[in-house]
Amino acid sequence: MELPIEQVFETREQLLASKQQYALSHGYAITTIRSTKDKNITLGCDRGGVYHDRIKAPDGAKRRKTSTKRIGCPFRLYGKRLASNQWHIEGIL
Repeated sequence: MELPIEQVFETREQLLASKQQYALSHGYAITTIRSTKDKNITLGCDRGGVYHDRIKAPDGAKRRKTSTKRIGCPFRLYGKRLASNQWHIEGIL
């Protein structure tokens, strides 16, 4: 997913709305990975990471064949609030 990497937004909500709209138009969604309310935010692709099986099946038991949408996408955006109360965002692909 190509995304304009460095940008400045007036509010955190504008930052989130802009990135979510762009991602949705390309078939993805942006999720919040980590954030603090007024200091910084880390965003990532909804397909990032790997699936971790949470249930251990007993030996010989049949498991349902399921799939996951996680494909290990490394996309990350890091945003921080500036002294001027604007939000600066930069990305790592």
